[in-house]
Amino acid sequence: MNVALNTFEIAGDRYAVRPLRDRELADRARWRQLDDHGRWSSEPVTGAIVGEWISDSPSLFFDQRIEGDYIWQVRVARLKPDAAFLARFAANKHAQGCDPRTKYNFNLWLRADSPPGSGENFLQAYPKHLGTGWNGMGDDHWQSLFNTVVWNGPSTGHALGGLTNWVRLRKSPGYVQVCEAIDVVPHLPYDQPHLFTFAVSSRLGRVRMYYDACRVYDYADAAIPGAGYLGLCVWLCVMRFDQMRLYQWMS
Repeated sequence: MNVALNTFEIAGDRYAVRPLRDRELADRARWRQLDDHGRWSSEPVTGAIVGEWISDSPSLFFDQRIEGDYIWQVRVARLKPDAAFLARFAANKHAQGCDPRTKYNFNLWLRADSPPGSGENFLQAYPKHLGTGWNGMGDDHWQSLFNTVVWNGPSTGHALGGLTNWVRLRKSPGYVQVCEAIDVVPHLPYDQPHLFTFAVSSRLGRVRMYYDACRVYDYADAAIPGAGYLGLCVWLCVMRFDQMRLYQWMS
């Protein structure tokens, strides 16, 4: 059955797309928790997924491997933590001297897969590689694209060495930083949702990220993986992910 092409437009960029996933992404049962580092819950009526940091870097993965070029849009809101979270935050070595209102880090796996030729199923193999690699998530092993959004307080500029908030795209194996945007995504107050959109194409060798209606980066790479799993990851925060849309990027 042929599905008619739609036009997806953002920040002046136009894409011809076909819908891929909608209801499935809003179904918590379709997402796999492969570690015990976080608490993931869902809101059945809205389809929102809430990720709460407990320790390390908890991730949640959609259970179907996405092949080909796509556009993924997700609305993200930071939630106010409870007393138990604040106690964990205060005891964490990475949060010493920090304010939980102004320090947070959430991430989106744009591609996550086992290395070609390994014979591994990513969802089955992920747990055994935890604790390895630079970030303890097997980043020296996976074939992945990993987008981070980090806020550690207002930046004071490169010249002063005060770089504290950024968006970064990292590529694995090796967790190599391949793209960075500084002071683009503003501080996210509690309960204020914003749209994050990613356009990923191995055909064109392109990864683009948008914040609301602003393009954040446009990364070119002829070796973009052609398939992998989508994932959510939180660190030192509680985040709400909803209104997810996934499109097949045709042209």
